[in-house]
Amino acid sequence: CESAITNINWTLTRSLCAENSPYFETGARLTYSMNSKWTFAALVLNGWQNIVDNNSNKAGGTQIVFVPSDKITINSSSFVGEGRNLPDGQVRLRYFHDLYAIFQLNDNLAATILLDNGFEEKFDSISEASWMTYMALLRYKPSENFAICFRFERFLDPAGVIVSTGTPGNYQVSGLSMNVDFSPAKNVLLRVEGKTFSSVDDIFPKGKDVLSDKNFLLTTSLAVGF
Repeated sequence: CESAITNINWTLTRSLCAENSPYFETGARLTYSMNSKWTFAALVLNGWQNIVDNNSNKAGGTQIVFVPSDKITINSSSFVGEGRNLPDGQVRLRYFHDLYAIFQLNDNLAATILLDNGFEEKFDSISEASWMTYMALLRYKPSENFAICFRFERFLDPAGVIVSTGTPGNYQVSGLSMNVDFSPAKNVLLRVEGKTFSSVDDIFPKGKDVLSDKNFLLTTSLAVGF
């Protein structure tokens, strides 16, 4: 539910679900729009976030978009295939599903909820390992040139499939953020976002050779479109 163009997104910084799912997919896509409410797509891909095809393994994907009204959009996307771009003969299948829904609650208020879930086969001595991300956003836009967005997110990867900290069973990160957007003109956007993370492990740099289980970021941007 995030675009590569930051200004289109509700938040200034990328979410944990975006960082831990493919930024891009390379391959072929076939899309069929049954009507104004249902759209289906099937994909044949080089792999998990892989531009150059470095083996004979192919991956597949699907997408279903359901728009029951102009106030609700539901998306279901999936990935099935070798997930680590390993050489031929070293297949480790990965299954991934992305589900999110966007609700326009009224003229000024909108919400998004998301659940990502993935599984991978033959991870070390484990027959199957999994990870999960969930997120909720609430956006208030009282006028065309002003908006506020709140975000809660959580990423769980106990087997270290996507991110490994060296402590199996402990990779859990939660995040809270709030950003304020101000657009004084149609092609100008000023954004400020405060975001805090907390983790079970000490994974965030705090100083020289010092790690912490908490982190805080204050980010700002000024974008001008032409």
